[in-house]
Amino acid sequence: MLQIVTICVGCPKFETGFMKKKLITTLIVFTWTILCPSFAAVEMDYQDTTTAITSVGIERKLIINGNGDERYRVEIRPLQGYISNATGTAEIPLTKFVINNNIQDIDFIDNEFSTIFENVVFNNIPKLINAKIRDFGMVPMGTYNIGLQIQATNLDTGEIVSTMFNLQFVVPKTQNIAITGSATEFNLSTSDILRKNARVNSNTTTPITINSNCDWILILKTDSDYGDVPGKYYVRTISGTSNVIQRLQENVVLEENKEIILAKGKAPSSNETVTIQYMLEGMDGKFIPAGSYNNKVKYVITEDRS
Repeated sequence: MLQIVTICVGCPKFETGFMKKKLITTLIVFTWTILCPSFAAVEMDYQDTTTAITSVGIERKLIINGNGDERYRVEIRPLQGYISNATGTAEIPLTKFVINNNIQDIDFIDNEFSTIFENVVFNNIPKLINAKIRDFGMVPMGTYNIGLQIQATNLDTGEIVSTMFNLQFVVPKTQNIAITGSATEFNLSTSDILRKNARVNSNTTTPITINSNCDWILILKTDSDYGDVPGKYYVRTISGTSNVIQRLQENVVLEENKEIILAKGKAPSSNETVTIQYMLEGMDGKFIPAGSYNNKVKYVITEDRS
């Protein structure tokens, strides 16, 4: 746009009898209006601050938003072929990662774009999506990250805008144990019955299956209603699989209100097994009395923070 502005500038007076003169000068002032292209700024953010735990994996609710009123294709590209924990010591394959756009699950290939929305108009109305890691097995607890590039293509002009986003999942602590096999039994022979203070190992063992995504401790606990016993009970750990790094190899006596560490292990432990065996000893120079005895013990798994 062109503006013409006339400005009167004072000039020297002439004393020659002529009329005073004033110099009139015209300044031409140019002003520009700079027109910038209008881009839709596309952004990804979390819909909430929590990681949802499901029966088959973990999920994070996300939003994608933009400020344009034109039609766009929205694509996402993973920047690596895995989702890794903060220390870089554990990875979840990219094949376990999908994003649901409320119509279908979208799979991803390392460093390739996958279309999340086609022909979408934002108008500052967020589009909801759900990022999932499915059936990823046993991995150490902690925060896992994957870098994503979000790209929006204007379907009318062909203009492309993109942004980066670091997506985080929190894998919570998971621990459980399962006891297999039959109840502990002692079969005493004739020589055992007739021998005072006899020591007899149980003829059955107790396998305990352990699943834990953090370093763990397996504990045997008794309380005040431990029960009547025909003698002294002892316990020890007779075997453990590969991730069992420490086990109770000596017989330790069971008493009321007692905790006994049976084993320790490293994460991740998937279907690791610890096998324990009990021993019965006659007390006070007496024979072991015949009968059926019910005694209560509890197996507890907890995180090893040492």
